Amino acid sequence: MDRIQAGLIAFCAGESATDEVLAMARELVRSRAEPDLAGSQPPACGLPIGWATGPTAADGRRSLIGVAVGTPGDDGRAAAAAQAVAAMASYAVARAPVFSVMAAGIEEAGAYGRGELTNAAVGSSRPPHEDGAGDPLPTVAAVIAALRAGEGAPAGVMRAGGELGGAAVAALAVAIAASRGETLDGIDPDGADRAELARLAEGLSALRE
Repeated sequence: MDRIQAGLIAFCAGESATDEVLAMARELVRSRAEPDLAGSQPPACGLPIGWATGPTAADGRRSLIGVAVGTPGDDGRAAAAAQAVAAMASYAVARAPVFSVMAAGIEEAGAYGRGELTNAAVGSSRPPHEDGAGDPLPTVAAVIAALRAGEGAPAGVMRAGGELGGAAVAALAVAIAASRGETLDGIDPDGADRAELARLAEGLSALRE
C-alpha cells in the first residue's frame, strides 16, 4: 500500500477526522500551481501539504501554509503549528526515522519549535494540550509526544494520542505514523472510500516529484 494512502486511511479512522483535510488534498491535486486553500484550519491542514511536498521543499510548504492559514495580525503560531505537521508528514512519507520526523516538525516551526515542542520530543514534560483553534501549538506538542510514546507504530501512536490530547491528536499522530510505515497496523476506518483515497494518494505523490 502506498504510504500516503495509508496516512489518509489512518486519518479517516480517527473520530475527529474532518472532510476539510480530504478537501484540501483534492484541491492540491486539482490545481498544481495555485490551489485555493484559504481559510483552512491548522494544524490539520498541514497533513495534505506535507504529503504533497518532499522533505527539501520547506519553502514550498511555507508558501502553501501561508495561503491556507495566514491572516492579518496573526502572531504566527497557527502557521507554525501547520508547518510542523506538514514537515512531519513530508518526512514520514520519506521514511525518515521517528526522531528525524519529530525534529523536522520542530525545526520548521521556527522559534515556536523551542520549548513545548522540543520538550515533547525528548519526553521531559507532558504536553499541555488545550482545545480550541486559538493556539494549535499544544496540539502539535501532543502529536509529537504521541509519536515518541508509540515509537512510530500506528496502533500505539493512536492510543498515546488519545491519552495525551484526545481524538484530534490521535488522528493527526496516527496519520503521520501510518504514512511513515506504509501499514495500518489493524486500523480500518468504516465507510472510507478506499478508491478515492487511492486516487488522492497517487495525485499527492505525483506532486512530490
